[in-house]
This record gives sequence, C-alpha cells and structure tokens, in this order.
Amino acid sequence: MSSDDSAVEGAAATGTLSRSRSSFSWLPIDTVFILLFVVVAFLFARSYMAAERFFYFWDFAAYTGYLDQAAATIRDAGLRQGLAAIYKSTAEEYNQYFTLPLLPFALLTGGLTRVRFVEALAVLFVVPLCLVVGSITACLSGAGTDARHKRVQFWLGALFCLLLPATWAAVLRAYPDVFACFFALLAVSLYCNRGTTFSVRRAVCIGACLSVAMLLRRHFTYPALAFYGAFVIDQALAVWGDPERSGWPARLRGAVSRGVLVFGGHAVVLLVFGFLFVRNLLVNNYYGLYTSYMTPIPLLTQIIGDSLGWSLCGLAGLGWIAMFVVRRQTGLFFVFLYCVLLGGAWILVVRQMGQHYLLHFLLFLVVGLTGLTLLPGRSVIAGGVVALLALNMLSMTLPPDRSPIPLFLRPMLASSRPPLYRKDYAEMTRFMTTLRTVTAPGHMVFVGGSSERMNDDLVRHADPGLPGLLPAGSPVAVLPALRFVASPHVDSRDRYPLEPLLESSIVTLPDRAETHLDPKQQKVVLMTGRLFGEVSPVTRKETDTPQSEEISDLFRRDFVSSPESFAMENGTRLRIYRRVRPTPISIAARTLAWMRDVMGGKDPGGQNDWVSLTPLVRVEPQSGGRYLIISQPPAGASDTKPTTPAALGFAYIGDSRSVRITAPKTTSATLKAFVLDAKRGTTQPVPVRVTSESLNTVSVIKATPTQTSRLLYIVSSLPAGQSVTWECTSGP
Repeated sequence: MSSDDSAVEGAAATGTLSRSRSSFSWLPIDTVFILLFVVVAFLFARSYMAAERFFYFWDFAAYTGYLDQAAATIRDAGLRQGLAAIYKSTAEEYNQYFTLPLLPFALLTGGLTRVRFVEALAVLFVVPLCLVVGSITACLSGAGTDARHKRVQFWLGALFCLLLPATWAAVLRAYPDVFACFFALLAVSLYCNRGTTFSVRRAVCIGACLSVAMLLRRHFTYPALAFYGAFVIDQALAVWGDPERSGWPARLRGAVSRGVLVFGGHAVVLLVFGFLFVRNLLVNNYYGLYTSYMTPIPLLTQIIGDSLGWSLCGLAGLGWIAMFVVRRQTGLFFVFLYCVLLGGAWILVVRQMGQHYLLHFLLFLVVGLTGLTLLPGRSVIAGGVVALLALNMLSMTLPPDRSPIPLFLRPMLASSRPPLYRKDYAEMTRFMTTLRTVTAPGHMVFVGGSSERMNDDLVRHADPGLPGLLPAGSPVAVLPALRFVASPHVDSRDRYPLEPLLESSIVTLPDRAETHLDPKQQKVVLMTGRLFGEVSPVTRKETDTPQSEEISDLFRRDFVSSPESFAMENGTRLRIYRRVRPTPISIAARTLAWMRDVMGGKDPGGQNDWVSLTPLVRVEPQSGGRYLIISQPPAGASDTKPTTPAALGFAYIGDSRSVRITAPKTTSATLKAFVLDAKRGTTQPVPVRVTSESLNTVSVIKATPTQTSRLLYIVSSLPAGQSVTWECTSGP
C-alpha cells in the first residue's frame, strides 16, 4: 500500500494528511467547528420548515414517500427483502438508494415527518458536503503552504458552502440531491488531493464516487461527464505541457492507466449496484422526453443568475481571476475545468432549471469566493463575503413583502424561495371535502391543471390526510379515499388526456389555465380545459382550431357542472363536473382527432400508437411494437353479472398503412372499422379482411395515411359477461 493510500483524506478532514495537498493536523477546535455546523444546519432547517403550511406534490412530496415505502418494506418483509426492493427500484424513474442513511432513523422513530426529513438532510447530507468542499478549497495555496493556512482555507470554504443559497435551495424543498452532490465533489476532492502519487485505490474510489452520484440522482451523469472531460485535459497537460521533460511515452501510459482505473471503478460499481439503472439510461431517450422543460439560453442564464445571486456570481468570477492572474495559483486548474465544462453543458445542452440543479454551480461559487481571500486583507474580505452570503440567505428565505432588504439591492441577491405557505389552505380543504363527498365509492377522479397551485398529484397526496384536517366526528372523514386517474402534464413526456377523461366519473378543473412551463409545452393540459369551456387567452391561443367549439359542446354534454366553485389564492376558481352518461365512441374519436389537430400532427412523447375510446378498454404496449387491447369492467362496477352487450372502441394513430388484430377463435366479438374525416365531420366504413391462423382469428385493416384530420378507429360489441384480449400489430 502506498503512503498516499495510508493517509487520511482531506475530504474526511480527520487525522494527519501526510501527502494530501489539503493536509493539516486535526485539532479539538476542528471538532467544535463541526458541531457548530451541525447545530446551525439543524436549527436553520427546523425554523424554516416550521413556517410552512402547504399541500405538497410532485418531487416536493416524492422523497418522503419513498423513505416511508422503504421503511415499511423492511418492517413488513425484513431487512433482506427491503434491501432487494431498494435495488429493484433502480429500474424506476426515481430509485430509493438515497434512503439508506435515513432508514435507521425512520425505523427507530416509526417514520420521519417532513420536518424531521429536512432536518436529517441538513445534518447528514449538508454538513458532510460542506466538509468535502472545504477539502477542495484547502488546495488553493498549493502543497508548500503551512498547515495553519490550509486549515483557514478549509473552514472558509466549508463556511461559505454552509451559507450559500444554492446549498439549501433543494434541501428546503425536501430534495436529497445534495447527497449525490457530496459524492460528485468527493471524487473531485480525491483527485485534487492526490498528492505526489495516484494509487490504484484512489483511482477506483474516484470512479466509485462518480457512480454513486449518478445512481442517487440521474442528472449527476453530467458532473461525471464533466469530470472525465476535465480529467482528460488535465492529464494531457501533464503529459505534453512541459516540452523540457523527457519520457513522455511513459507519462502517457501512466495517464491512460489512471483513466482506465477511474473508469473501471466507475463501470463496476454502476453495473453491480445499478444494472437496471444503466439499462434504462440506454433504452430511454431522456433528452427527448424532457425537451418541454428546456429553457431558452438567455432566459435560463437569467434564472440561474437570479437564483444563485448575481452579486455572488460576480464576486466568484473575480475570485477565480484573483487566483489565476493575481496570485498565480494553478493548484485548482482541474476544478476550474470541471466547473466550466459542467456549467457550459448545463446552460448550452441540458437547459433545464430547478432548485436542485443549482448544486451544479455550487463549487464554482465557493471556490471563487474563497479565492478572494488570497488577496491582501484576507480577514476583511472573508468577513465581507460572509456578510454578503448572509444577506443572500436572508433574501432567499424571506417573502418579498416581508423582506427588510432595500428594493434596489434585491436584483443582485438570490431570488426569494420562502417557506411554502398557502393563503387558501382552508378553501382548498373545503374543496377536497366536497370532492370526496360528491364522488361515489370506487369511481375515478380526473384533476386538471399543472401548476404549483393545482395539479393531480397535489390532491392525490392531500386526500389521504383529509380526515386529520376536519373537525372531530365529521361524516366526510369516514368516506373512502378517492381514486385518481393519471393526468398528463408535459407534451414531450405524456399522453393525450382523452383516455383518463373517458375513464373518469368526476372531473375537476380550474377556470383559467394553470401551467408551470411555457403553455406551448403543455397543450395536453390546456386542451382538457378547452373541452369544458375554459377559454382564457392562453388556452384559446394554444388550442384554437375550426372544430374546437363544436368538440367542446359535444364532449361536455355528458357532464353536469356543480353549482359550487372554490377560489384559489390567485383568484382562479376550481369547478367540479360529474359524468351523467358515457361518452359515445364516435364523439371520443372526434375528440381524439381534434386533440391531434391541436398538437399539429406531433403526438405527445409518451403517446401509444393505439388509443382507447371507451373506459372498457385498456391498452398495454408490449415489446416489438405489439399492443394488447384488453376489455375490462368499468370503474365502480358492481359484482352483478352484466346483461347487456358492451360497446368497445379503440383507435390507431401510428404511421403504418395496415394493422393486424388477432383474437382467439373462441371470442364472439366482431370488429368494425371506420375512418373519421375530422374536417368534414364524416365517417366512412373500412373493409376488415378476416382470416384464420391456427386457433386465432386475424383481422387485417388498411390504415389511413398519417394525417391529423383522418383517424382510423375500430368498434366491437362484446356479448354480456365476456372479456377479450386482442393483440395488435402494425404492418409496413
């Protein structure tokens, strides 16, 4: 084992670091500082969360739910099965690896409330992140600097990280991304603190850290790519940067071997602990699925600067200049490359914004701000930076109407992200009480809207806790919890809203457009409102076609509106619609054709080629372009055997010119095909060629050319009490 391996790393900040560039002897005062960090992080998280009064949804609610799920699995099935379930969760969009450090506390206490969850993130994740950032800033002065100076640089970097709004923006919304950030920056720290040697163990650990960061949160794939880009440039400069040195072939072989070791450790850990994750990464086009979230570069730059604080960004830039130009400190050139590549990739390629993505800019800010302290008057500069960071934290945590900060200063400070608080909390409680009252047991509810004020996930998470919000003895508290269909939100990722609407007995919608992205990217949300007569300027602009008014009149005939409405804090009112009859298949087909017309012929990113036109049909995509179309009982159906035939309908919106529908010969259901010309409002029958293959009946239908105005749909009448499964494939 090399002496480099035997040294305790600066990232851990303990012991004597004999070769690490951030090494210094551990003193009791360092332990005191860590305890102070823990206390400050804990108290800040607690005081912030105590001011919240909110209905949580989407990612705001997801991670606490995953922790509860993981803890429940371990309690019910045992530790082994619980860990196996966590591993299997890597096949999902969100996995549960982040719960591992939190599970002991959740199991001991019977579960973590949201406040306790955020407190745990602050203590277990934020404090270690500050220490690993400190181990990077301690490298600013190079290997020859005395230990006292390195200790100062270490704790300044850690303190700046603790006081940085970007560190807390995700944590205070209950995002665990800071845990992934810890491992990504631990890899950077291990590389920067490699000292005079680059051991096998260090290289493998770097790769393992990059893998863990990716597994914890998928978007940390970009920091891993930035690390490799900076690594290649840094190693290339080490090989060819000094023409006076001899033996460059040997240096090249060494650089290549180091790269292979890092990537090898990365690949092994990723495949062993995240094989399902890697498979999803290769199979799914995540870039395409999330194009609706992409923001124009100028606007994205403005949002990032506002969120981070333009004053901090400017000072950090000056700090980097001070390091490289004034003080000529090149010890963190690798970190500079990493920050530039990561920031450039995010702004130019990824182009997404969210509080958790601010972590990708954290290292640039902290190292830059710490670099300012290399200039003369370090104590004064450090005090000024701390004061500015505190001012930015104040700007972030207070609502604008309660902030004592002068208006002329606010544009230069971090944008406000105060505790989540709904002024209409009581009205929303009344809305959910009414919704549970008017919904028959077992019937499905469709919730429209896609904003932080109203969306289906908000109501889905709030409904189970409704009894706790009602007065004791309220009859509504004993009513069964609601059942929800999945509402679409984003054009590039989701589906047309037709199928969930047809399945729903209750529909609730805002009377004005409620979106969280550019409305052009959320037409699947706006078209639902248009169907129920919502004609705000945004909705009308994005959903207007010659058939819009007619389709709206036809579709909403099957619903009646509740006379009561509910006012949200922004003045938008929520309305409830109750279905009084099933939507006819012909109207459903015309509605689908209208939706395709609204989208301009480009179907939503998650849309299947086959679409159900009745709630009695379920479409299940299979491998190889096959689909299963399965008859199912309606929601809320009783156990009484039906006595009337069931009318089934489904449509094909793919690109093929013919389709094959296969069913067992034992079924007595016959198929009729029609082509709908949406512009003319006419329907023409299409011949169905029926043949026999083994024990199956095969129906071959010529599909129409891909046109938004023409739609092929199939109707079948299924005898009472029977079910059927069709296998559908498309031809050339």
